[in-house]
Amino acid sequence: MKLFFIFFLLVIFISCSKKSTFSEYIPNCGVGSKSTYSVEMLSLMGKQTGQCIYRIDEEKVIDEKKYIKEIGIYTGIPGVSNEVNYFRYAQEGIYKLNEEDQSEQIIYPLPLEIGSTWTTKETKTKINYTVEKFEDVYFPDKTFEKCLKIVYEGKPLSINGMIPYPSREFNGISYLARGIGLIKNVHKESGVVIEMTLIESDCE
Repeated sequence: MKLFFIFFLLVIFISCSKKSTFSEYIPNCGVGSKSTYSVEMLSLMGKQTGQCIYRIDEEKVIDEKKYIKEIGIYTGIPGVSNEVNYFRYAQEGIYKLNEEDQSEQIIYPLPLEIGSTWTTKETKTKINYTVEKFEDVYFPDKTFEKCLKIVYEGKPLSINGMIPYPSREFNGISYLARGIGLIKNVHKESGVVIEMTLIESDCE
């Protein structure tokens, strides 16, 4: 499930960026800001619940480029380790740093618009994204109107015409609310469903 949590960290970073075509969906966050989410995982083992906290830890200059260091801390979900990733905002998009070889790739091209599509590569997996539409999201105590809906799908990445083993396939949906950022993410993979829902955020 590691790719899912990398993706989720990325969406949190986008939610805390300061510029976007959909600026009303991007809160103005800084170093030290954090968002807390409930986690529910459904599998053949039953339902497991936990929590995750995403925090912008610091700004760091690497090869004369300024990155945001973002940390994800998870509790209550077995087999999920904490994550540290580095992202960089540029006019043309959001970059993610590969710490192994110091290379980077655009994870989110900008501007984001309804109908925008793009593809990224992560750990022998190709991920296709689409900004699908606006949609209302209903929580037990609140309705978030006209959220930005982003869908994604992961497929094995062919290497020299061969599909690597083990390979992965997954899909998911993320919702960004006006003035808040990411409020919900649903990820499905190998019969497992992980749903993450916003509890509180100081990025508003």
